[in-house]
Amino acid sequence: MSDSTGDIAQAIVSVCRDFYQTDQPIELYRPSFDQSEVQALSDVLASGWVAMGGEPVSEFEKTLAAFVGVEHAVATIHATAALHLSLECLGVGHEDLVITQANTFIAPVNAIRYVGAKPHFIDVDTDTMGMSAQALATFIETECERRDDGLYHRATGQRVAACLPVHVLGLPCRIEEIQSLCGAASLPLIEDAAEALGSGFSSQQGTKLCGSFGDVGVVSFNANKLITTGSGGVLLTNDQALADRARHLSRVAKVPHAYEAKFDEVGYNYGMPTLNASVGLAQWQKLGEIQASKRTLAERYQSAMGSMRGVRFIQAVEHATSNDWIMAVVFDQTDQASEFIQSTHRLGVLTRPLWEPLHLSRAHQRSPRSALPNTEWLYGRVVQLPSWPML
Repeated sequence: MSDSTGDIAQAIVSVCRDFYQTDQPIELYRPSFDQSEVQALSDVLASGWVAMGGEPVSEFEKTLAAFVGVEHAVATIHATAALHLSLECLGVGHEDLVITQANTFIAPVNAIRYVGAKPHFIDVDTDTMGMSAQALATFIETECERRDDGLYHRATGQRVAACLPVHVLGLPCRIEEIQSLCGAASLPLIEDAAEALGSGFSSQQGTKLCGSFGDVGVVSFNANKLITTGSGGVLLTNDQALADRARHLSRVAKVPHAYEAKFDEVGYNYGMPTLNASVGLAQWQKLGEIQASKRTLAERYQSAMGSMRGVRFIQAVEHATSNDWIMAVVFDQTDQASEFIQSTHRLGVLTRPLWEPLHLSRAHQRSPRSALPNTEWLYGRVVQLPSWPML
């Protein structure tokens, strides 16, 4: 027995109206700006240095590395650029396979294609919505073979060059188990924490944050993220040589020189501009307030859904903490989810489903894949809710 879709929609709308204190349409997300970002931009404009490589960029990188708990950070114009650089710096190339998931925004799979590799989709867990460690273990053991120079896909003979799991909507996937499996298989791990700044796992040794488990981690600062630089991303790593190469490539592979412009390989115009970094530093000062506001909203959603039947509020698994980036509910039935979205839209509250799974998309539907029952189950049932903070 389930509550009616109309009742569930009204409960969510009531939480939104009360939290945001408005009778106007409520969007899924909006950034929080005040005079501090205006002042930061004004200071950068006055300095005359608005392009990549200014002091605010270096400060932003050091701040991020220290927060996440890694040695090095390379700030980029967007997270897709950071993913592209990660793949290239780890030697992923033409016709290689990269293990990833279809339940994600398109950016990581596009980046795989940029280097000429192919994504191989494996399934996700229904509770985290991220890559399933069990599916990864099964793929490695049943479909791959270990050779002296790495892991290979038995059926095609292609090298399996990396594993790229995604923390979906800020919810940590079972990254510790995935890290262990990749280590045992000598498989480079690229951790897409684009949506998971501040999310992590707690243990007796303390908290370890998403973005610090892989050989490389990536975080996004797009306009709809926890904090924003307008457009931006960061590559995180403990590998000095990888960080140096990523930074070099991100700045068009220009050889350092007092006045000459020389380049030693094909590079990319991927460096984060000083303008963007200055906004990020101003946003950083509000991170605690943003997190607290979003936690309050999450608790209100959770309370409202706790008494409802046929739907539940999605929370992080045991020992994990979510940054509450985008909050979501999952319905027992697909028809409920679509009716709920239509109902909330009629009431002026924007909700939306998960992305179309990438193995169904026109751009990537020919990519190799294993069975994806959980991925397809989630697509018809999960609905994202308005999740921006009130400061």
